Amino acid sequence: MKNNSQDKFNLEVGKELKILRLKLNLTQSEMANNIISTPTYSKIERGEARISFNDLVSILKVHRIDLYKFVKKINESHVSGNAIESSYLIKLELEKAFYNNDLKSSLEEKAGKLADVVFVEKGGSYLDKAKRVFEISKVLAEKVKYDDIEQLEKVAFVMKADLVSSVVREYTNTQGIAGAVFAEKEGYSNEVCL
Repeated sequence: MKNNSQDKFNLEVGKELKILRLKLNLTQSEMANNIISTPTYSKIERGEARISFNDLVSILKVHRIDLYKFVKKINESHVSGNAIESSYLIKLELEKAFYNNDLKSSLEEKAGKLADVVFVEKGGSYLDKAKRVFEISKVLAEKVKYDDIEQLEKVAFVMKADLVSSVVREYTNTQGIAGAVFAEKEGYSNEVCL
């Protein structure tokens, strides 16, 4: 026996995703962005399947859609007071708390903690990896006559800094996306944020 409240919530999530997808002029495949399969995404838009919170977070973030506003919009629609909605909102509040906590330290401060994160056993830490990436980048930059070595160094050392953030530790699928958000918030150039 199906839960009518759950079905209604799934339908509202799907409707809102479709509205946003059409506003962004994306196909279902582009909106799903290999996070979930296109057929599964299509079912979600029709309200025939439920999207996991992590997949929803990933899809919204990759398209730079504010998760909080998305959930609030659904909350303001015809669905209210059900357990599924409440669990989404609770998870959203947790993510917001993690994010706000992460903003207390800069990416450079986070990058300094990469020495404690093992990349591969016997392969060193992520800080060691960042150093190797920087050295390789300098060689490549010289070959293509790119002279902004300071920019290369920033990218090399902050590209994995979000690994030590609360958001990424809790929601691992946001790695990279979270780093771009943090970099943008700190005023890094678009080249670094990408």
